[in-house]
Amino acid sequence: MVLPSSFPGNRKLVLPACLEDLLTESEVKGVFRHEASHASTRDSCWLSVARFLNSIFWFHPLFRWIVLEHIIACEEAADAAAARIGNASQYKKALARAALELQPVTAGVPTLLRRSRVLNRLRKIEIN
Repeated sequence: MVLPSSFPGNRKLVLPACLEDLLTESEVKGVFRHEASHASTRDSCWLSVARFLNSIFWFHPLFRWIVLEHIIACEEAADAAAARIGNASQYKKALARAALELQPVTAGVPTLLRRSRVLNRLRKIEIN
């Protein structure tokens, strides 16, 4: 596993060892708050529905765009929750450090961790 994750129907949150070694204790708490926000709003269930619909309507570019926008909105909402509940500057630092560390790891991750997307997420945390 490369990214912090929560799983539907399971109350466990998983943090990859590479991030556990990279982040401070307060930053790890922020990452867990972010993942807990995903779990509390059932983001993974809604993402499963969106991906299922996308697999049916694979030929339509609007569905790919909708799924990507849904993912981005879920990430931004979880970022806001993590920053609001805890220390916003510590969480922003954790997000930036994780993005820099995980950038070269896998082809599937950069969609959410591209520098431009991370910068937008950091700016939105600052505004909230």
